[in-house]
Amino acid sequence: MTDFFDIIKKRVSKGLNTISVKSKEFIETNKVKEEISELQIKKTQIFIDIGKTTFNMYKENNYDELIIKEKCKEINELLIKISEKENELTTIQEEAKKMLIKKED
Repeated sequence: MTDFFDIIKKRVSKGLNTISVKSKEFIETNKVKEEISELQIKKTQIFIDIGKTTFNMYKENNYDELIIKEKCKEINELLIKISEKENELTTIQEEAKKMLIKKED
């Protein structure tokens, strides 16, 4: 009878651990996904600004390449940050898998 309760206890413990790890992973991944979303919104806004600025320059027949280059640099910086966040997301997911495997042993 003791073996039966030990088995139940181990399974419940394993289940609670899984829930704990998955909950932490869910919270952390959602936070990073939100940050990625905010960066992508900023990137989209800069693309819109480039289009408006370029059109206004065209209308005024006064093209200033430096302004466009600065906005392109901003986009490039955002792309780097997005890539870093995507790597962070992958790391969170890999760490969660490792924790689950480790706890099973």
